[in-house]
Amino acid sequence: MDWIRWSPDGSQLTFVDVVDFSIWVINQDGTGLHRIYQFETPLWGFYGLAWNPEGKSIGVWYEVKENTGRLGLLLDATGVSEPQPIGWDTPTWWTPAFWPQWGD
Repeated sequence: MDWIRWSPDGSQLTFVDVVDFSIWVINQDGTGLHRIYQFETPLWGFYGLAWNPEGKSIGVWYEVKENTGRLGLLLDATGVSEPQPIGWDTPTWWTPAFWPQWGD
């Protein structure tokens, strides 16, 4: 489970705020903190974040309490565009975990 992920070029970081169930992006130098998504209901399960290879979108996989299935959203990294639903089969390995600065 990944609660925090570096963008492919290392310029931004995305993370989950587990207190208010929101997704945030911040620049590598600590500037530009902005929320890109706020869940409307508390999450039952959270299964990870992944940047797409171009670094423009972030996949989020989760489960809400009222639903027994896993759900996915494709979020615009700027937070401007509307989230798009994605299937569970979308790759969660978009950001390679073998780069030392990324971790896993």
